Amino acid sequence: MIDWKRSHASSVAQASTDDLMTIEHHYQKIFSGRSFGGLEKMPSFKAPMEEKSFFVLNDGEYTYDIVEMSAGEQSIFPILYEFVRQQIANAVVLIDEIDLNLHPPIAQFVVGQLPVISSSCQFILTTHSEAVNNVILNLSAANMVSFTGFWVLEGFNKT
Repeated sequence: MIDWKRSHASSVAQASTDDLMTIEHHYQKIFSGRSFGGLEKMPSFKAPMEEKSFFVLNDGEYTYDIVEMSAGEQSIFPILYEFVRQQIANAVVLIDEIDLNLHPPIAQFVVGQLPVISSSCQFILTTHSEAVNNVILNLSAANMVSFTGFWVLEGFNKT
C-alpha cells in the first residue's frame, strides 16, 4: 500500500495509481465517510531519529494507521485488495463467513457489491446470517445473481 501511494503521489506508475483508486472507491462504498489518508511519516520506535512511512486512513474525524482498522475493515480490506491486485476475473471465488465481524447492514451491502466488484466471477459464500441470506434471495429475484438454493449441513438448525 505504501508503494502504491508513493507511485500515486509521484504519478510514475499509472496502473498502480488506477489500482489504488479502485480499491479506495470500493472501500468508500462499503465504509462510507472513510477514505485513504495517504502516507504519514512518524519516528521509528527502534531509532527515534529515523522516520518511517505509514499508510493511514481517515474516518472523517480521526486519522489512523492501517493496523488500527476495525475488525470489519480488517475482514473486507484484504478481499478488495486481492481482487484489484490479482485482477480476479472469470473465476470461482469462495468466501467463508462473509458476515464475520461485520454489522448486518454492512454484510448485506458487501454481498450486494460482489457482482459490482467483479461481474464475471461466480461467488460461493458461507454465512450464519439470515440478513445475508435475504440479500442473496433478493438479488436472485431481481435476476442480478444466479441462485440455486440452500445447502443444509447436518447439525445446522434454523431458528
